[in-house]
Amino acid sequence: MRIPIARIVLSLLLVPGLLHAGGPMPTFEIPADTALQGKSNAKLALPAAGPADDQGKSNPVQEMIHRFPAIEFDPVERAKQLGAGVDPAFEYVRDHIRYETYPGVLRGARGAYLTRAANAPDRAMLLAELLKTKGIATRFARGRLSEANAEILFNRMFEPTAPVTPEAKKSAATPFPLGLDFIDRVRARATRDYAILTASLGAKFPLATNPTHPGILAEMNPHTWLQAKVGEAWVDLDSAFSDAVPGRHYCEVDDFVDHLPESSHQRVTIRVVAETLDGGSLRQATMLEVTRPVDSLLDLQVFLVHAPQSSFKALGQAVAGGKGDVSPALWIDGVFTFGKPIAFDEPGAGSARGGRGSAVGDALDALGGGEAKVENATQFVAEFLELTLMFPDGRTEVTRRVLSDRGGAAWRATKPLDSKGLRPLARDDTGLVDVQTIHNIWFSAGRHDLAAYAAGLQLLINAYAKPADQPPSDFGGDVWPLALQNFACVLWGDHAFLPALNDDPNVRFYSDSPRILLFGANARPTHGKPDKMDVDSVIDLRRDKIRGVAKHPEGAMAVARRKIWFGVLEGALEHETTAQMSSMGDAEKSLVMSTSAGFTDSAAVAIRPADPVVNRQELQLPGDASARLTVALAEGDTVVVPRDYKGDDIGWWAISAATGDTRAVWGRDLNMAVRNDGGRTGGGSGNGGAGNRVDPATGKGMGRRKGSGGNEYGTVVKEVSIPGVGMVRQSVLVGVVVAVASAAAAIAAAIAGAG
Repeated sequence: MRIPIARIVLSLLLVPGLLHAGGPMPTFEIPADTALQGKSNAKLALPAAGPADDQGKSNPVQEMIHRFPAIEFDPVERAKQLGAGVDPAFEYVRDHIRYETYPGVLRGARGAYLTRAANAPDRAMLLAELLKTKGIATRFARGRLSEANAEILFNRMFEPTAPVTPEAKKSAATPFPLGLDFIDRVRARATRDYAILTASLGAKFPLATNPTHPGILAEMNPHTWLQAKVGEAWVDLDSAFSDAVPGRHYCEVDDFVDHLPESSHQRVTIRVVAETLDGGSLRQATMLEVTRPVDSLLDLQVFLVHAPQSSFKALGQAVAGGKGDVSPALWIDGVFTFGKPIAFDEPGAGSARGGRGSAVGDALDALGGGEAKVENATQFVAEFLELTLMFPDGRTEVTRRVLSDRGGAAWRATKPLDSKGLRPLARDDTGLVDVQTIHNIWFSAGRHDLAAYAAGLQLLINAYAKPADQPPSDFGGDVWPLALQNFACVLWGDHAFLPALNDDPNVRFYSDSPRILLFGANARPTHGKPDKMDVDSVIDLRRDKIRGVAKHPEGAMAVARRKIWFGVLEGALEHETTAQMSSMGDAEKSLVMSTSAGFTDSAAVAIRPADPVVNRQELQLPGDASARLTVALAEGDTVVVPRDYKGDDIGWWAISAATGDTRAVWGRDLNMAVRNDGGRTGGGSGNGGAGNRVDPATGKGMGRRKGSGGNEYGTVVKEVSIPGVGMVRQSVLVGVVVAVASAAAAIAAAIAGAG
């Protein structure tokens, strides 16, 4: 089916406003207390039903392409503009890249350039990249700053923003009239939720205890700067200090390195863990594990899926690691890594295979001679995605997300554990529902390449304008539209919400470690209606942490309030994004579930870890919710719960005692994210999405590309049958195109408003 360009392009409502109409621009600065009166009971607007066909003749994606010149996003292009020699590149980094402190390498050279802010190691890497294009040899020097010089760098974080370049000024001037309604709805919902939270907290705002001022100074060491070879001499180029000049250094050198070692980088291990019940004890085993420096994952497309052994059989089982039915598979920018097989065994539940095999699987059958037996003496309980951050100082932090769970928080709290209390796994005609879900993971630590994003949107529009001209796609081509759609939520936080927090010169907000955002998509035939599909979509802003620093101790309250404001902005984004997608779909039935939706008025109660147990008992929460609340309070969170909740899927706001980060919590996930039930879409970190039933006839079927070149295993990996991908390709992508395309104008307007 040909999709009208007008429908794709003119429904660009979800992307933060890179483009905006004349007149006052809606902004996301924190509301004043006087502006909150009466807002806790505000009636919130609903999105219009479906995109209009005649909203104008302008093409917002083309507007974006013209507005965002490559030089603003590509450090190599910037280097070409800078003069010869060392001085122009050094002065550019010194004067146009803000100083922000965080542990180790986080953004790398490209991320430092995109964000126009970096710590000492990242800005040294950026300067090295600029000088590399000029053929100038460089090396890194490391030493230890005195406390006095560390204080100078601390104060640099609060300096005014560097002057805007002429290219950036030009790009900010393009008006476009779409997206303002979406922005208004996000701000209205966030303002209502902020009013509810502040009223329930009263004067007892959780004030962050981390990072401390001494802790911030400590993470500046070891200090890193660049040296360039000029003639026969190595010249110091320390761009971190505002008064720096070539040849000046601010501490003695401890060592030189040609490349910063991996130990100086923030790193992340992506791990899939299977949990089983064995003789009354829970056991966990790692089924897949990949470790990367964070800066190598920023803005890459990352997907976690499950591949059935019916697609491997003999050869596939050998490379996947053994016997079993389904293997987790991590796809990072075109490369698959397969884990060990997981047996999703339930007594009496029948076959656990998660999907049909492919032609390649049949070919492997012929080569390898049949299907392996699966022998399991234990019962499957749960599958988790673990994301372990490792910092250069040795600290680690684990973020865990439930992928599938038969137990639940209340069951885990019982002693002894009884297998009779395990829930059955959701299944449909094609297998396990959870196994068919496609998980998209985005890592972000600053701003992004908007020129590349606009080009991607245009490419997507072109692909659907002339479907007959498009070649068949592989896995990457199938999931690419989903990645573009989800990336809009990443852009909102980094380009619109986070900059708006820096409206007070005495506080500074930025990413000091990666924001990790998860998205899920699942499409499957509706039981009894073979011509329809059940489509689930999940937004889970899983690790949505930012750093807030006050210049003086008395600024702690300003930081606390803005942390809460950022959290409710992100919660409003989750809700309104899924609501907008729902309004644009051809749905027989849709449902938006979110933490924000659960707060219908100001009847909310704040519960603190030190409060008596009776305070939470008075709420009479369902078993799983009560157990999860107990866990949250034990970790030090302050929790704001609605008094008039309905059903078991209660949501709340959780505020971290250590950092003040505020997140929306929803559903049955042990780690505070949503779980989907058939026929509806949930959204996470606690917010829900729209559950649409879409006629598959409106989807564009895309065949598989046969392997060309490369090794045998690479070809098998490309062609392996991934449960859920085909269904999503068939039934969801048209809606995705509209939703992705619906992203561009609003992102454009909000970013212009944020400055």
